[in-house]
Amino acid sequence: MESADLTLLLVSLALSCCAQIEVHQPRRMVATEGGTAQLSCSLSGQQIQNLSVHWFQQMPGGPPSFILLHYSNATIHRGDAFSQHFQPMRDIGNNTHFLLIPRVTTNDSARYYCMVSQERSNPVWGGGTFLSVSGGNDVLKPSVTLLRSEESLTRAPIVHIMCLVSKFYPAVIEVTWKLGGQIPSGQVTMGPSGPDEDGSYSMATILEVPSHQQTHLSSASCEVRHDSSLTVISRRLSDCSK
Repeated sequence: MESADLTLLLVSLALSCCAQIEVHQPRRMVATEGGTAQLSCSLSGQQIQNLSVHWFQQMPGGPPSFILLHYSNATIHRGDAFSQHFQPMRDIGNNTHFLLIPRVTTNDSARYYCMVSQERSNPVWGGGTFLSVSGGNDVLKPSVTLLRSEESLTRAPIVHIMCLVSKFYPAVIEVTWKLGGQIPSGQVTMGPSGPDEDGSYSMATILEVPSHQQTHLSSASCEVRHDSSLTVISRRLSDCSK
């Protein structure tokens, strides 16, 4: 075999090997305050004991923060902002890594990412898990208001609909738009989820409805899921006062 052909083959095999590694995280989970949250990071294409696993926490509206790194040799390196409250665990039999959070509180509600890495290969990220902690005395259910722009009363190239979500805690929340029973193709703008003076959170999201979808305008709906308060609220534009 020519040396050039051999080089191409080796590069191809290396890329194929890296591409086979997949990281899987559940989209969401709910834990009860005072219990233990067990966040999972399952792997395919490689053995978990051969990889180093990183965990990150992302609060709504903020960047990811490094929690810890669990090396393949079992050494643990922790981020400066996180204590041993967070514990890593490998389950070799199920090819899964866990981040355990004992005595979990509502303050632990956030999105958690795992990332796996191996020497001389690119890191692979999971999609992240939204952790919502329920049962705390400080949990607040959201209130939801749907507003429409004046353009929605007449024919316009673009109509704007706002979903205002107010006074909820903790901050982890999911907002989904529907138009004609489907996820709309129009642009969605998500406002910041900053804390109010009382420590609760409020946010707004705006849906732009182009003219070719305005026949479904009355069916537009905003669904809010707040797992910490075990609340799902759906508001339809047709329910708004004319």
